[in-house]
Amino acid sequence: MKRKLKPKRPILSVLKNFYQILAADSDISQKTWQSEHAHLQSGDSDLIRLLIWNIFKANSGQSLYDDLKVLTEQVDISILQEVLGLDAEFHSLNPEGWHSIHGAGYQRRDGRLDGVLTGSRWQQQVIGHNQAPKSDPLLKTRKASLATRVFCGDHAIDILNVHFPLIRTLRQAERDAKVLVGDLATLSHHAVVAGDFNTINRQYLAVIASVLEGFGLTHVTVPRDPRASYGQLDHIFVRGFMVKKIQVLSDVTSSDHFPIMCHLIRKDVSL
Repeated sequence: MKRKLKPKRPILSVLKNFYQILAADSDISQKTWQSEHAHLQSGDSDLIRLLIWNIFKANSGQSLYDDLKVLTEQVDISILQEVLGLDAEFHSLNPEGWHSIHGAGYQRRDGRLDGVLTGSRWQQQVIGHNQAPKSDPLLKTRKASLATRVFCGDHAIDILNVHFPLIRTLRQAERDAKVLVGDLATLSHHAVVAGDFNTINRQYLAVIASVLEGFGLTHVTVPRDPRASYGQLDHIFVRGFMVKKIQVLSDVTSSDHFPIMCHLIRKDVSL
């Protein structure tokens, strides 16, 4: 099978973002933002449908928003990274009837916050927010993780949405993992850790997976993964779930990452 390369980055957008983060501030006061409550205050679902996607600050414009709308209509929980904006812009990413929470890593010179966002058809609450222990060496920005508890009827699912730094040693990657997933000790039995791990090779994945396995999480492999090996940066780890389906949507090219769709079933349920 021919592997697919990551979609190309629009150069002009990259340069504009670079200018904005030259004066980035990681000492931010607004660490989290929340939308209105979900319409589905409670409910129950044994099959949980997830979307994991680094949306690259919506640099592709309307095509990204169009793709995101189509994809979120097919899932129950969205786990997004590189979500950039102010309150009004975050609202535009929140489907009607969903509850979304943004966890910031840093603030740009134009005041917009960059971080991770978890959206859900069900009500959720913040149970943790962490920033990477060190800034990126060149840009002085920090990545973030956000832990939320999603209430699905009589049970809860804990979602840890992570974005790992890109430029670091293997030892630093291990330290980052321990900090960014530090809320795992308080997570419930049914837990998902997903996002952009920036695992540029198998060594980085092995180091991070070792930390997560210590918390009882299992890495979900993608059968016939269409991504080139160096482009396999986004992953999902689960605890208390069986994987019914996982797929990389390599035909969606409005970000520089391909989205991942994953369907999970709680282990105490048989369908």
